[in-house]
Amino acid sequence: KRQAGMVTATAEALRKYEEDVGTWVSRVRSQQADAADAHARAVAAAKDAIASAAGSCGDARRRIDSLARDSDAVLARLDVARREAGALREHAGQVDPALPQLREAIARLQEALRRQGDQARREAELHDVREGALRREVERFAACLGLGLDVEASEGRTRLVFSGVDPEDPARQCSFALAVNNRTYEVPECDPPVADMDALVATLNSDLDLPAFVRVVRSRFRDLVAP
Repeated sequence: KRQAGMVTATAEALRKYEEDVGTWVSRVRSQQADAADAHARAVAAAKDAIASAAGSCGDARRRIDSLARDSDAVLARLDVARREAGALREHAGQVDPALPQLREAIARLQEALRRQGDQARREAELHDVREGALRREVERFAACLGLGLDVEASEGRTRLVFSGVDPEDPARQCSFALAVNNRTYEVPECDPPVADMDALVATLNSDLDLPAFVRVVRSRFRDLVAP
């Protein structure tokens, strides 16, 4: 019986040992499988990281290439700017010696313009004086002779309008415009036209006898409107 009990106990111990070994083997195999899965995941992640790093390196390389091209363009523009600056300095060196002559020429031109302006003002003042004197003289002459004469001044001209020239139509009017240009009398308008007006104006500018000129022109008007 003791031997039978010992055999039974030994068999039980062997079975229990086998179960423990089987459990341990299963656990080891499970751990190995988990480790293999973790390793596979780590390898996949590493591959993804490497691929991402490669892409980043490609982007960085492209950016570096772009910056290099931009740098080349900037350097080219800087070179052009340096050449232009050198040309400007050279031009400035050529201009500087001429500046005093240019300033002197400008000063002479300004002085000439000032003298011309003064001369124009004096001539304008003289024109106004002569025009006023002409108007007063004509009005005085008309008043002394009792002529029907109106004087109209506009646009640098003095218009003399005669009435009573035509005995049959006393209201009929004849007229001419008298102007002073560069100290010379002119008759730019005459109604009705007087054939020898140019000769009469030449005589007026020669003898400056305005009353005689007015009398002659009135006489010409009477001849033109006479029946």
